[in-house]
Amino acid sequence: MQTQTTRQEIEAKKERLEKTLDLVNQVMDVLVKYENKILGEKTKDKLREDIPFSCCIRDLSHCLYIDRYVSYEEKQAGNPIDIDFTIPKTNTNKSPKVILTEIYKANTGYFEGFPEAIKTYKMALDTNNPELLDDKKREIKEREAEAREIKAFLGLV
Repeated sequence: MQTQTTRQEIEAKKERLEKTLDLVNQVMDVLVKYENKILGEKTKDKLREDIPFSCCIRDLSHCLYIDRYVSYEEKQAGNPIDIDFTIPKTNTNKSPKVILTEIYKANTGYFEGFPEAIKTYKMALDTNNPELLDDKKREIKEREAEAREIKAFLGLV
């Protein structure tokens, strides 16, 4: 099995974040339609239908979680894209009300952290640093092999 280069690894991470962020944005686009509505059972069922991918909506004491179903094929292919999107409850005894600003706050990792990470990956890909890192890793392996040979020659193995 051939190992990935650092550039390939960064590109894969960036692509994964972009796909995840796209899924989260799809959920937010749907939630705009539900702004200020209370998510009772019927409304949750309608929301589940409106979300453009298969998902499960779990009702917990402090929030609703929207989890994307990951197909067997995706799991087999490796690195399936999963999201855990939170709709906070203001009153733990009731169904949550869709307040987009609160939903944004509860999911800032997606809306602020992911774009920042994507930007960082893009900047890294615009340099030759990934190749420099690969060169350094190769040098380290060569030096480790040399050190093992010297150690064996000295009888220190």
